[in-house]
Amino acid sequence: GHLFIHKNVHAEVRPFGCDTCGRRFSQKGNLLRHSLLHTNEKPFGCGVCRKFFVQKAHLVKHVVVHRQRLAALKRCRRREALERGSSAEAKEGALRCKVCGLQFRRIFQLMEHLKAQHILGRVDK
Repeated sequence: GHLFIHKNVHAEVRPFGCDTCGRRFSQKGNLLRHSLLHTNEKPFGCGVCRKFFVQKAHLVKHVVVHRQRLAALKRCRRREALERGSSAEAKEGALRCKVCGLQFRRIFQLMEHLKAQHILGRVDK
């Protein structure tokens, strides 16, 4: 079971070998993940910028960039609203999803939409 597989890690037993490059792995799942590097298959796509990744972990790390940009946009819109004395967020069409074109009145609605609809998960090319 799991303990046997885990012991292979410490014993440096690597029974699973890559047919393409010869690299060896202690777990079959690691070999399968590695094999995607040789096929150029990138099944995990970012719905915001359309970059694709071999592993979901790489996509999740990439999404941080978009979240940071959204946070910066939120701060900028708040500052803009304070300077104008009106809600910049409430303007018609002030917040539009760059992926699908939907409009939102509040920045948090756009952020939730992006997270739920476009950022994480597999995206068909």
